[in-house]
Amino acid sequence: MGLPRPLLVLLGVCTAALLMLLNTVLHSTATTSTSTTPAPVDVYLVHWLPQDLAQRTTLSAGAEVEVRARCLSPHVRRCVVTTNRSAAATAAAAAGGVVGAHVLHAAYFRSGSRAMKELPPPYEGGGTEWPWVLARTKPPTSEPAAVSRELLRCFQYDASYHRGGGVWVPSFAALLRRDPAFFRRLPVPPAERLPGASIVWWQRDTAWSGVHDSFVAELGALASIDVVVPGAAPVEFMQQHKFMLIVDDAPCMDYVPDEFWIALSFGLVPVVLGAPNIEEFAPAENSIVNAAKFASARALWEHLQALAGDPARFSDYLSYKHDRSLLRPAFVRMLSEYCEPEALLCNLLVSHQQRKPLEPDLSCLIPACE
Repeated sequence: MGLPRPLLVLLGVCTAALLMLLNTVLHSTATTSTSTTPAPVDVYLVHWLPQDLAQRTTLSAGAEVEVRARCLSPHVRRCVVTTNRSAAATAAAAAGGVVGAHVLHAAYFRSGSRAMKELPPPYEGGGTEWPWVLARTKPPTSEPAAVSRELLRCFQYDASYHRGGGVWVPSFAALLRRDPAFFRRLPVPPAERLPGASIVWWQRDTAWSGVHDSFVAELGALASIDVVVPGAAPVEFMQQHKFMLIVDDAPCMDYVPDEFWIALSFGLVPVVLGAPNIEEFAPAENSIVNAAKFASARALWEHLQALAGDPARFSDYLSYKHDRSLLRPAFVRMLSEYCEPEALLCNLLVSHQQRKPLEPDLSCLIPACE
């Protein structure tokens, strides 16, 4: 038995009304979504460098460099890096849809120095409403001002060697900027090397001293260490050695110096006394020597001698160069997901993410004497 005709008519009318209402809601949602999609904007990163240093860089004379990266957000029309301190006002006056930030490199400024006096007081001003970014790419011992909470409160964003910061700036960023194929090559060194546990120490500061100087002195008394200055020794000389000594005067989490990546590129085994989590950056299992795991310099030296005296065991430390399947997934992911820090910063500025207070890295400071 079918439904009465009046009831069928009522059901038909209700169904049509519901369909019309659903169509209206869907059309309204699509219109709202389209209308609220922000248009791409130009993002300016104004790098504040001491005037004398800016004149020696590729960004001197107010030049502008456009960052081209696959990882740029679709909301970024152009990501522009410049040292022209009036770029903010100029760009904003020329066209709408411009955002940006002032980037201060902590390594180039010292409290009370002439360079610091070049900054506009207060830091939040700078002639625009743009936020300030503090670039911390060196340990606190090299950038003492970067551990001051009084200074940090003046900045809204962080670009740091810390992976948990606002923008991660790994030390290999500069190497990739100079040579984009740096990690793709990883050349295999020659088979002939200096006899024994040959060690080279690429020492940036010939007057180096730090928290590990007694350890290094003890190791130097046991081993013959060739000390070279960057640029003073050819690659062929470096590759004659088996190990590269890498010592940080401040063992900070996540801080990995250039020498670590250069050692990998040259085909040397890095012997690292630095970041507590240095093994997280190793390309493969048993590819680096974490010197912090040894109770003394003598214990480390005996380990290096044993490695050097066993060709098969030593070659295992470089086997990832022949067999890429041995690369740690985390290492491959770190390189494949790498995005230029400038591009990440431009993305961050258009994302309107919640700004977090900057915190000083106090974990690797040398304790002060009482």
